[in-house]
Formats: sequence, C-alpha cells, structure tokens
Amino acid sequence: MTEHGYSCCPYPNAVCCTDLAHCCPSGFRCNLVIQMCEKAPWMRIPMVKKEAAEKPSTPVRPASPIQELQNNAVPEQTKSSNVYCDSYFRCPDGYTCCRHPTGAWFCCVYYLGRCCLDGYHCCPYGYDCDHTYTQCVRRGLSYPFSPRESLTSIPASPISTSEDKSIIQETPMTALTETKDGIPESGVIHCNDKLYCSAGTSCCKDTKGNWSCCPFPLGICCKDGKHCCQYGLKCSSTSLSCEGGYTHIPSGPREHAKSTEDML
Repeated sequence: MTEHGYSCCPYPNAVCCTDLAHCCPSGFRCNLVIQMCEKAPWMRIPMVKKEAAEKPSTPVRPASPIQELQNNAVPEQTKSSNVYCDSYFRCPDGYTCCRHPTGAWFCCVYYLGRCCLDGYHCCPYGYDCDHTYTQCVRRGLSYPFSPRESLTSIPASPISTSEDKSIIQETPMTALTETKDGIPESGVIHCNDKLYCSAGTSCCKDTKGNWSCCPFPLGICCKDGKHCCQYGLKCSSTSLSCEGGYTHIPSGPREHAKSTEDML
C-alpha cells in the first residue's frame, strides 16, 4: 500500500520497503541508504521498484489453485530481452537460469522455475522436484491432481563479444587520498590506532604499507596502491579502470589519511 493506493511487487510474499516505492523478496530486508535488499550474512540484491496496481474493469472471479498453477505466463512488459545467468551466459526471455553441479548453466523454460538438484530438470513456480527428478509435485494440496512432468533444461547461450562489451562497462579508476592522524571525528573509519578516514570511506594501503582513503564505503583497493573502485566493481588488470557487471559508477579522487596529532 502506498500514499497513492496499492502497488504491485513482482516477488511472492514480498517485503514492502518504508519508502513505499520499492520491495524486496521474502526473507530480505530493505536498505534504503544503498538501495539494496539484504539477507544475512552478506547477500545483497538490487531493490525492485513497485508498479501501480490496475483496477479491473469487471469483477474477476478468483482463480482456483489449479488454474493459478496453469497460468504460469509472465506479462510481456515485465520481461527483459534476455535473462543473464552471469557475465558470460544467458537464457531466453521468460526462462530461469539453472546451474548444473559441475558449474555449467542450463535454461529452464519456466519463469521463476524451480531448478532440480540433478541440474538437468526444472519445475514451474510453486512446484517441487520429486526424489527421482522426473515429476513436479506440490505439497499440502487438499484436492487430487496429477503431478506435472518435469522438463529437461537446455544449455544456456554464451554472450557474444558485442553484447559482452555492453554489459561489462569500464569506469575511470579512483585515486586514493591521505588518511588522517589526530582526534577522530564521530563515525570515522579507523585504519589503525593513529590513522583514520572520514565516515563513508574505506582504508586502503599503498605498495609501501602507508594508509590512504578511498571515497567509497566498502571500497575495493587496487593493487597499484593509488586507486580504488566502488563496491560491486573490480579493478582492471592495468589498474586504470573499474569493471562492473551491470553498473556504471563515477569515480572520485583519493585522499590522505587524517592524523590525530594534527588536532592536538
């Protein structure tokens, strides 16, 4: 429920965020500061923006549980052109990525499908794979039904070079700044017992072991000791740019760490 009425979240049993505009999957909590869904200990996924609910033109009769399972289609406007399993493999629109125990990716024909443990079969959302991985069953049903036959997954398609360039984007590397030495401010990041960085930054060591400050929280320190990248990106092999899977983040200058003696 929002200030403008009801909105729709694509996750079942979702958690509605307090900003009334985003939602997270069940079991996650909203972190509005970084716009991420968090689950202990370190699992994070981007928040999803809710869509306005539509008022039906005529009364709609509630669907039975069986009809609900049969209507497994996804509205076209909610689908993307491809489902990316990682930075190298993808599945067709409306499919679900399933990982084989050997690490290979396969595509399940169902949207939000349940991947079977054998790595070759999958079931529709709401079903579980049986112990033989040949049938899909739904537990807790009070009415008779025929178990749905599980489908064999298809291998995921590798991403072409042209598509790969559009996904893996590079941003200029961020220069580190000096740490501070002195009476620390409230909420600062302590590098050691004498040096610290401002709140919202990260401590990084250079090649000589000296501390510097990265302007990003949970920043990634690069091997050259002079630059850093924002969390979620990685330093390139040349230490001249930041590489990310699906994001483009502006970079900023590095600063020196602060000294407590300067403030005495």
